Amino acid sequence: MFQTEPILFLQSLASDWLTAVMTAVSRTAYPDVLAGLVIIAAFGVNLRAGMVLAEAVLWTELITGLIKGVARLPRPADVDHRVSLMLEGTTNDTPFIAAGGIGLFDLPQTAAVEAVRSRFHPSFGFPSSAVSTTAAFWGGVGLVSRSSRMVALATTVILLMVISRLYLGRHFLADVAGGAVVGLLVVGALRRGVLRPPWYFRSPLWPLVLAVLPLAALFALSHTYPASAGGLGGLYVARMMLGDLPRDAAPTLLRLGRVGVAGAVWGTTYWLLTLVPPAALGQRWTPYVGYLLMVLGIFWGGVRLCQHLGLYRRAQLTAP
Repeated sequence: MFQTEPILFLQSLASDWLTAVMTAVSRTAYPDVLAGLVIIAAFGVNLRAGMVLAEAVLWTELITGLIKGVARLPRPADVDHRVSLMLEGTTNDTPFIAAGGIGLFDLPQTAAVEAVRSRFHPSFGFPSSAVSTTAAFWGGVGLVSRSSRMVALATTVILLMVISRLYLGRHFLADVAGGAVVGLLVVGALRRGVLRPPWYFRSPLWPLVLAVLPLAALFALSHTYPASAGGLGGLYVARMMLGDLPRDAAPTLLRLGRVGVAGAVWGTTYWLLTLVPPAALGQRWTPYVGYLLMVLGIFWGGVRLCQHLGLYRRAQLTAP
């Protein structure tokens, strides 16, 4: 599954319009787009479900990063100069040709793997972050909605993401398959542990306990994404501070108002964080603290501000 032949076949069908479509599809997996979708889901539809979707995406990012750091496997363009880098619009200058796996389960050739690992800031391919986070978000949408139409839409989006990452030369079949498995496994775990919480999750302190897990990973594992760990910390602290969640039921205009307020909080927080020097607290702790504050601002500050503005009605008792 590390062969470049499937990618070369897809790229043989290339056209300007197809490249534009595939690029647009890949763009939907970028963090800013996923954050916007999570905000729409949480503040416009269902706050608890939106927080679960955010949790799924952040855990998937963190786990994907850990696997990438352990596997340290190249991308298609690193092993075959025939693969076009359509997404970046640059020329593939790798010295290798057909250095991918020979058999279905063979890894890329050792020389190509070592060449990528020796780079100063290598970009590893397995598993695909774009596919894993897409599978986490849209798989979660399908599970939460329990609608056959939403399940069909989620499946379509995930498949399009798989095709786009192959077509653009960013990933092997193994990469996209691994990404889909990671994302869907995270969604399955969260459905079992959060949507139907067991007795030990009913304590008001359980979000704080969960917030320690990504922080511990940041301390113990060098491949942990600081931003993902910080985002999870902010999400769990926000959940603990909110207590009982407010009622989602409201006219469309109020729902749009909540999305606008949360989006404004997100944009303002992001802008303020851009004013902080990237290495203010160190290369790992600056993004950790930054994303913790940003997610905390969205899910705690945004909800409280919406309540203050009368965009939420009285609180309803909900399981944590």
